[in-house]
Amino acid sequence: ARPALEARVRAVRDKIRARCATSAGAESAQRAARVVLTGAPNAGKSSLFNALLKHTRAVESPHRGTTRDTIEHACSLPGGIEVILADAPGIEDAIHDVDVLMQARAHDAIHRADIILVCQPSGHDQITHAATSPLIQSAHGLTIHVRTKCDTLGDTGVVDTNGAISTSAHTGAGIAELRAAIARAVSNRAPRNSDEFTLGVARIALLKEAADSLDDMLTINAPEL
Repeated sequence: ARPALEARVRAVRDKIRARCATSAGAESAQRAARVVLTGAPNAGKSSLFNALLKHTRAVESPHRGTTRDTIEHACSLPGGIEVILADAPGIEDAIHDVDVLMQARAHDAIHRADIILVCQPSGHDQITHAATSPLIQSAHGLTIHVRTKCDTLGDTGVVDTNGAISTSAHTGAGIAELRAAIARAVSNRAPRNSDEFTLGVARIALLKEAADSLDDMLTINAPEL
């Protein structure tokens, strides 16, 4: 009978729509996490960026302000985890017009970050201002503190007493530990429902089409189906 069939159709349609709604959240969780390197100018961010990628992507220079725009690249981490690694301009007070643009790029990258690598040269306190800036403190991303240039500044420990990971882009010291730490942070950043990950964008679109078709069927005025 039509009333009984309509009740069954509504139940199936509602279940499909609920499934698609939960999948929208899953799709957001599936996207690659954004990992942003930040700190003061000349903190060794670009060298660390290249070391994490395992190839040269960003220009390295001992001069301040070499990175004037955010550079992004896909990065594979342990466990098959993929992230978007971003090298942002250094955080400092803007003096010239180009500085204002650079700081705007840095602010945007930090606000969009899921994980923030706050870089500071080993043995130096010169970028404490950057590490404790309101910009980083107000960001939503998880913060990981990184000591750079440990080979030139005599830092031999991988993790210091404050929990910062010591690294050397030149010797490779601490790079594997940092990559593993980022992978752990990405894995723990949000709970995931394994069932939701069985649906891709194409399947969700097909399910929505099916739900729309069921809606169309319910609007049919024919006495029988």
